[in-house]
Order: sequence, then C-alpha cells, then structure tokens
Amino acid sequence: MNRLLQHWLTEQAEKFPDKTAIRMGDQSLSYQELERASNRLARILGENGCRQGDRVGFYMPKSPEAYISIFGILKADCLYVPLDPEGPVLRTIKMINKGGVRFLLTTRKSGR
Repeated sequence: MNRLLQHWLTEQAEKFPDKTAIRMGDQSLSYQELERASNRLARILGENGCRQGDRVGFYMPKSPEAYISIFGILKADCLYVPLDPEGPVLRTIKMINKGGVRFLLTTRKSGR
C-alpha cells in the first residue's frame, strides 16, 4: 500500500491529536495543530489559484511554519521548492525562475 507523507500526517493526527509532532526550541505543534494549519494553508493556496502540480516555493528558515508549508503544499497536490533565506539572493532568484515556481510562501522573519 502506497501512502503519501500528507496522508501519514492525517493518520497521526487522528490517532495522536495531542502528541507533539514538531518541537523546535521553545516552539511546538501537536499533530492536530499541524494537520489543521496545513489544511488551512492548502485551502488558501487553492483559493488563490494554486493547482495540481504547481511548484510552490517556501522562503523561510527552519521552523514550525516551514513544516506547515511543506504539508500544506503537499495537501494542495503541489510540489514544494525549498529556498534558503540565508543563501545568495541571485541564487534564490535563479532557483525561482528555473524551478518554475508559481507561488511563494514566506514569513516576516525570512532574512533580508
């Protein structure tokens, strides 16, 4: 049986809703919180024209938000393109252009 990563998250959220899924420093998310936030992001992407197979870049440091982005993008049936906010700007621009990124997610804390 083939299972996709986003389906695994849904299963874990059903089995262990309050168990910690992600802990980074003083931040943590339960499986249920990660499931709800990623579902919300998937809906927002779809409402804004993101379609199956679209490439969605996420330009943010490693954080709970980055994991929400990965799962949300997958749940929107899209492909994620991780972009390093600490990397050279020109390389990031090249990756966006060459990678066919149609949508870009970021946070206010993404560096430059």
